[in-house]
Amino acid sequence: MYMSAFKSMMPWFAAYDHTHYTRWGAVFIADMEQLAQTAPKVYKGFLDGDFVAKETKHSFNEVPFDLRLEHINKTGKVAGGLIGITRNDPERNRWSITYNERASLAEDTRSLFGLTHDDDDDEETHKDCLQSRIKRDNHDVIQLVDQFQRYNVFQQEHMYDLVSLTTGDVASEEILNDLTHAAESGKKTITELVKKRLGTTNTDFHASLTKRKPKTFSSRYSTDTKLEQLRSKDIFRRIIVSMESGREVNMDELLQKELCAVPLSLATTDSVLRPTNKADLATILQAGAKETELSPSVMRTCTIIDGMALVRAMGKPHNA
Repeated sequence: MYMSAFKSMMPWFAAYDHTHYTRWGAVFIADMEQLAQTAPKVYKGFLDGDFVAKETKHSFNEVPFDLRLEHINKTGKVAGGLIGITRNDPERNRWSITYNERASLAEDTRSLFGLTHDDDDDEETHKDCLQSRIKRDNHDVIQLVDQFQRYNVFQQEHMYDLVSLTTGDVASEEILNDLTHAAESGKKTITELVKKRLGTTNTDFHASLTKRKPKTFSSRYSTDTKLEQLRSKDIFRRIIVSMESGREVNMDELLQKELCAVPLSLATTDSVLRPTNKADLATILQAGAKETELSPSVMRTCTIIDGMALVRAMGKPHNA
């Protein structure tokens, strides 16, 4: 199942320009196909399921060992972990030695309160089969259907077109062709890579892979200019949601504003503040500002305390 799933993903890696997964994924599959001859014991271990860890005998609860180790690393990052004691040898050794004991105590505590699972593979005890989970899933499905009907997602006028449900955009002929033939073009790319770079040495294996740059729905809003082109449908959709949630929205006043993610006079389109004071708005604000002179006061208005000066004045402790 693992190899079948990975092989099914390979054409999509190649179709959408994931060059590293495409290149080394082909090598990985070739190595795994020869595993029975190159490493028979490892191959048998894979067949026996020795590359995963299981907490119980229930189905679909296996975790790869690398993720299991990441869970152990996580325990060192939380409260009571290794943070702050990595350079303290006795404390670090004490934490490492008692890790298994603390895990055993936690398991005994769960068993004491009946929170452990038995070893029987019973569907009624699986979390996805509990009544609370089934009720929540049914509620989510009903909400999705209500939203589809509310916004008339499946419109009759575009019944035979490829339409994005989230934006309502209709795919052009170019986008439709790239999306529907993505898997086919990905398989072609994988075949050429294996033939030219793995089967023979005509092409350097580490040479750059040509990116296809397929067209998608997001390509409709791509632009070569420096200004960001916002999706008008997304803007008005957010306005409608804000109005329906009870917020007071003045459309006349809103449409007088600049429809951009950030004010271009103070920041760039990627939300980075301009490093200089050459922004037009900043210049205008500085020109209109008036300097205010405070009249001298003979009364005490504030007290400034230099904390570092006080610490140094205390001096070093006698026994330090």
